Amino acid sequence: MIPWPPCAPRRGRRPRPPNRRRRARFPSSRPGRPRAQAQFAAAPPPPPVKPAAPGANADAAAAAAEAAKQKAAEEERLAAARRAEEERLAKTRAEAEALEARIKAAREEQARLEAERAEASRLAAAKAEMDRLAAEKAEQERLAAEKAEQERLAAEKAEQERLAAEKAEQERLAAEKAEQERLAAEKAEQERLAAEKAEQERLAAEKAEQERLAAAKAEEERRAAAGEVQTAELTRSATAKAIMPPAPTQPVPVPSAGTDVNTADVLAQKRELMTQVRLLTDLHQQGLISDEEYKQRKKAILDSVFTLATRQDAGGSADTGGTRAAGAEAPAAKEEPKTDPMAAFADVEFGSYHALVIGNNAYEYMPKLHMAETDARAVAKVLKRDYGFKTRLLINATRRDILAEMAHLRRSLTEGDNLLIYYAGHGILDEDAERGYWLPVDAEEDIKANWISTADITDALKATDAWHVLVIADSCYSGTLVRAGSTRVIRGGGDRVPLIKRLAIKKSRTVLTSGGLEPVKDSGGGDHSVFAKAFLDALTENADVMEGQEMFTKLRGKVVMNADQTPEYADVRKAGHDGGDFVFVRKRR
Repeated sequence: MIPWPPCAPRRGRRPRPPNRRRRARFPSSRPGRPRAQAQFAAAPPPPPVKPAAPGANADAAAAAAEAAKQKAAEEERLAAARRAEEERLAKTRAEAEALEARIKAAREEQARLEAERAEASRLAAAKAEMDRLAAEKAEQERLAAEKAEQERLAAEKAEQERLAAEKAEQERLAAEKAEQERLAAEKAEQERLAAEKAEQERLAAEKAEQERLAAAKAEEERRAAAGEVQTAELTRSATAKAIMPPAPTQPVPVPSAGTDVNTADVLAQKRELMTQVRLLTDLHQQGLISDEEYKQRKKAILDSVFTLATRQDAGGSADTGGTRAAGAEAPAAKEEPKTDPMAAFADVEFGSYHALVIGNNAYEYMPKLHMAETDARAVAKVLKRDYGFKTRLLINATRRDILAEMAHLRRSLTEGDNLLIYYAGHGILDEDAERGYWLPVDAEEDIKANWISTADITDALKATDAWHVLVIADSCYSGTLVRAGSTRVIRGGGDRVPLIKRLAIKKSRTVLTSGGLEPVKDSGGGDHSVFAKAFLDALTENADVMEGQEMFTKLRGKVVMNADQTPEYADVRKAGHDGGDFVFVRKRR
């Protein structure tokens, strides 16, 4: 039996199963269907033909023949029907196979479409992800751009604040300069007024003298009118002889070296000579003597006055009896044996002396200086030659050079050593941080990377084991080194020898600066700055031992008189200062 071909599935719906129960109850009667063939095949064979009765053979034979003929025709028809049915089934099978092939192709097409749809979905998701990533990247770039813009604005603001601070500092300095000029102008005005007042007093005195002379002249005229012309002439001649000093060729007699003169007599002679000067001035003003004669006679009188003063100073004041030879030769003073000025300090162990001297002229990013290198070389030379310092000279040093040398000194020095650090170069003040900086030659004005702060210097002073340390800074705004410390070092009174001995046994950390919170001059001292010139002069003039405070006292007045800067000297707070002072000990000559 050939199976019935399955129904073609409907798209999107499961095929409906055949109604087997209905077909079982109502089989198809149409020929050529598989169920009908099964019925024919299952039909029982026809019953055997019973032998016909005699006499009926012919009819029976004919009937049998007819039946056989019909049977054959029926079989032939059934065979034809079977062949047709087989052909139809083969055709149906071929159609079913073609249908299955189409169904398979449709399924494959559907699978391909679903795959394409999934790929399209995947591509769409990937594109959406790429779009999202691109959006995130754009957002990040926007945020970075905003951050960069904010940083730029902050930098511009900081630059504006720095410029404003510089402008304020310049205005402050200009105001200070204007104030100094105003004070100088006021002082000059006061001096001018004082001079005018003195001149007015002198003119008033001259006027009074002229009035006196006029009165004398009127009196003389009155006497002449009264008939005393001859007497007045004699009086005038005598007065002229008394007034007129001797000519330059005839100097005023002065007590000689061998003449005993009373001190009161010397003073009387001085007063007489000064009276002659005043009378000589009156005669000159009245036109009675020429300018040349007035100058010569006045010089002769003044020379006599100075000679008397010298004689009086040489002879000394009056003794107990009230008299002493003004110009007498004093008995030869007994020559005292020369003493060593260092003998008083023979029991003091001052230790060894080391110096780090820095002079920066050739700045890479800032204005170059002129005297710093020369000052440093001169200071190093004097310290080594006259005071026995072991000097280390750094010319045009970088931040690394300075800090490396300070680190070496920190490691090598002991409590038996003294250290002097001399710096000449640019300095700068950070007003916001209230801190000053030294600027090495590789420093930039707006970048602090290579600056050396006062805190770094203080830390170095605190860390070293040296007994006495003195920092000398000849730079702008160097006063920040002492602002954190006290205003003066501990001083003593009385004899300086015990004082220096007491200062020598106490530890010290002191600083001497060329100015306060102000710019300082890089010139004004000839071949050196004003401060360096005063410092070198103080070292050269010292003959034995000089402490730091004495050094400061000697140079301060010279600097103030020659520049608009005020040196400062103090101990450094939190650096180990214990009340001592740096002591300069000159080598024995």
